[in-house]
Amino acid sequence: MRQAAGRERTIVTMFALYGLPPVPPHVPSAGCTWEDRRQHRAIGVFALLSLAAATGAVLAWWAGAGVLLVAVVVWLGCLCGTYLLSMVRLRRCRARGRTAWTASSEGVRMLGSRELVAWGLALRLIAALVPLTVLAALLAGDHVPVLAGGLIGVLGLEAAFYLVRIVYRGGPVRPGILLSPVGVQVTRIDSSGDFLPWDREPRVTVVSGRVRIESQGRGLAQFSVWYLPVSCRQLERLLGTLDDRPDMQARLGGPEALAMVLDLLEPTEEEYTDSSWTWARPDASQRHT
Repeated sequence: MRQAAGRERTIVTMFALYGLPPVPPHVPSAGCTWEDRRQHRAIGVFALLSLAAATGAVLAWWAGAGVLLVAVVVWLGCLCGTYLLSMVRLRRCRARGRTAWTASSEGVRMLGSRELVAWGLALRLIAALVPLTVLAALLAGDHVPVLAGGLIGVLGLEAAFYLVRIVYRGGPVRPGILLSPVGVQVTRIDSSGDFLPWDREPRVTVVSGRVRIESQGRGLAQFSVWYLPVSCRQLERLLGTLDDRPDMQARLGGPEALAMVLDLLEPTEEEYTDSSWTWARPDASQRHT
């Protein structure tokens, strides 16, 4: 409680120095709170799935099961194991999230990690290779059910199409967010992006476990924060505050913009202590004045 109160006093003092009215406390949505808290449980789930897949592949091979079954189980193990490792790295990268935000002539920019981009592409590549399991079964003379083969083919084609689209557009880029006095610009791994002006009220929503940024009259901007060094509640608090404050929007192009954004993004005491993957507590060298 003392740390939370100290944080509120720091924010009030900071905005007073900028000549801005104080920001009222933000109440996070239930969707973002659930999304942030569930991530640490996913590590245990995928660790168990990876172990189960490895064990299942060994047992299936020992029992003389068909090539298709063994190949699919091995593929599932590779997919779950890669996803597990990517989440471990995401947690560590998110702890260093403050350093991802920088000031530029256009506003305040945040870029995702190149390492996390590589993990995301590795997952897509493994998914794209799943049709090889059907090919291995056919070469071994196994019978492949039409439904199973069709589902595997669709999954592989979707992932392959995504990778081809990235290559066609010039290769992967680091996903990011640019906050400017006129709006929010988001960029995805495949270099596509969306611009959401402030007058359209951009906001963060969580639908079926997927974090989205949407705005009035613009429709959905499918932008995943899974591989970004910022949590759902942090991004929700940032956009929710800036959306209601034209005075703060105007300052996004000024010299104090970065400090203002970092203060809004600073995790609350609840976010620090509820097992969410968020920034590490700042030490004396990281604090900004």
